[in-house]
Amino acid sequence: MEIFKADSVSYTYPDSPKKAVRDISFSIEKGSYTAILGANGSGKSTLARLICGFLAPDAGTMTFVCEKAEDGKTAPTGIVFQEPKPQIIASIVKKDTELGPKNLKNTAQEVSDTADKVLELTKLSGKKDDSVLSLSLGQTQKLALSGILAMSPEFLVLDEAVSMVDPETRDEILRFISDCNKNGQTIISITHDISEALMADHILAMDDGNLIFDGTKEDFEKSSVKDNLFGEPPKNTRTRTAACGETTLALSNISFSYGKNTVLDDISVSFERGTLTAITGASGSGKSTLFEIASGLLSAQNGKVTATTRPVLSLQDSSAALFEEFAADDVAYGPINNGVSGVQLKQRVKTAMEMAGLPYETFAEKKSVELSGGEKRKLSTAGIIALDSDVMLFDEPCAGLDPAGRKHILETFMRLCDAGKTIVFSTHRLEEADIADRHLVIKDGKLYEAGAETRVSGGAGTAPDVAGDADENGAGKADSALKECPPLDTGILLNRLRKTTGGLYEKGTAPVYKLPPALKYVLFLLCFIPGTVFSSLYISAAMVPVALIYASLTGLKLLKAAKNVFRLIPWLLIFSFLQLLLISPGADETILLKIGFIAISDGKIKLFVTTLFHLICGIFCLYGFLHSISETEAAEGFQKLVPSKTAALVLIVMFRFIPLLADEAALIIKVQLIRGGLKSKKGFFKNLKALLPLFVPLIIRTIQRAESMADALTARYF
Repeated sequence: MEIFKADSVSYTYPDSPKKAVRDISFSIEKGSYTAILGANGSGKSTLARLICGFLAPDAGTMTFVCEKAEDGKTAPTGIVFQEPKPQIIASIVKKDTELGPKNLKNTAQEVSDTADKVLELTKLSGKKDDSVLSLSLGQTQKLALSGILAMSPEFLVLDEAVSMVDPETRDEILRFISDCNKNGQTIISITHDISEALMADHILAMDDGNLIFDGTKEDFEKSSVKDNLFGEPPKNTRTRTAACGETTLALSNISFSYGKNTVLDDISVSFERGTLTAITGASGSGKSTLFEIASGLLSAQNGKVTATTRPVLSLQDSSAALFEEFAADDVAYGPINNGVSGVQLKQRVKTAMEMAGLPYETFAEKKSVELSGGEKRKLSTAGIIALDSDVMLFDEPCAGLDPAGRKHILETFMRLCDAGKTIVFSTHRLEEADIADRHLVIKDGKLYEAGAETRVSGGAGTAPDVAGDADENGAGKADSALKECPPLDTGILLNRLRKTTGGLYEKGTAPVYKLPPALKYVLFLLCFIPGTVFSSLYISAAMVPVALIYASLTGLKLLKAAKNVFRLIPWLLIFSFLQLLLISPGADETILLKIGFIAISDGKIKLFVTTLFHLICGIFCLYGFLHSISETEAAEGFQKLVPSKTAALVLIVMFRFIPLLADEAALIIKVQLIRGGLKSKKGFFKNLKALLPLFVPLIIRTIQRAESMADALTARYF
């Protein structure tokens, strides 16, 4: 029985000169397992969105026969998109997983049990009460998958849903999906992995928007399409022509913790010029943290980083690494900041794009936002190659790339090593790690040689003594002596953004934290309204200790809130002084002091003191409330008091969107700092000009985030 049929379907994105999907016809059988294959940019993700109704075809028809279960407890369709972060809606891991089942007709117990089961599968059960912002990108991908699996959709579409997941968890998830299929669930999996593809019984292959194969797994294995798509895996066949034995990067006794969670524990390792090193480890094991410390984006709690020049880093979140409108301009951003211009600049950009697998003539004038996920990753890689640094770090550079793209990137790394560069990259694919000269593994905060049980200590050799002073960026000249690389000056902006992304809410054991969401609202309002509305001095004074007691019962550190009160007192004094100047005393007020036309009365003093009490009550109550309630609980509690699903949804989006944008801004700042941007300059207009590369992409990302969040909410059946 057919569950889906596409008949001559085409689609073109607005303002795009070419069709993303061209005159495609195929059908999907109920209970089948279909893999959709193709190179980056071939139209796979567009097709997935068309299938699930997130896009409407320009031409042709699509027929979808999928009925919701009679009890309404499962979803007819579910889709896991390629980019994980925008799919997360709630602030707490388990709460996010529960959102979909909660919107269906499941009981509270069923919702909780389903979330627990799915989080156990995706290896996130130990983090179910944690903030979603504490997750690594790989763990975020697991959470995005969890939220859709929890709805048990009859028709499940996975768009590279496990591309950033560690091998062990990936295998468990794929077995679970296979079991779901055996139990009657229809699966469509978009993948670049041959083992995932061969789990399917039906294969579709695309090229440049066209459907080039539609048949069984057996026919696919015999076809030339398979060889063209996957080919031979990369091999390390290079000859080591670069000088060996010279250390270009050394990490000494590096330790780092997020709160009580120790991520890196006294790690010491060094890397030689001309070597290619792969680092593997489970999602959240600390690979990205190690790279950010090495590049200066994070400050280690212990230890130091030394290098011949400051290492440059390609971040794991490739979409956030792009901030110029056109592809070539994005690659040129770093070299321009380093003083490269003219013919040399164009050649540097062209070479970097070619090395990353993006032909300059084809991609130079393409808009960055219009590239596919894989093409964006290649572009972010090109931006780092263009910096021409001695030491280059790449965090998951092959995630989401097609086999040809992965092979090209790894061969490029080998060529860069032959030219004397030091390359270190992370990966979840053991076949990629196998082509490296050296394979390191992070486990439980410690670093090991692959297959060894003893910890790495110093790496391939003893690091030379640190010599000379670092320049203003912490980098020295490329010679045999290492220079200490202190953390980059991330400035107060990045520090504030890091705090904003975390919000005020903190998981705790204080009495108010344990209350139901609706009761948290009631308790807050009972303290906040009398403390800020009544004009009686005595009521306001009596509410101050009540507000302090309430804040302490939420677990809030009172000193933190008190600092904000003290910051506002100067403004209150200015307000009071204006009252003295502009407002005449009332007829029943007693004049205490009069200087010219300025009169100080008992009423004005009373008003000042009452306003101060209102301020104290308001700040302590508000801080305590936000400290004790997550955005999901805030929406739940609000919906209990005001039975409106729409109002609750608006509240969720409001709570969630500010941390999301702060996270986006922080990522953009990181990339621009790595590429030599956002340097402090003298003069207001020069500083404003330096910050423009932050504001423009942030506006674009705000729009994209809003669209992605709308899709995520639709996918969860809001």
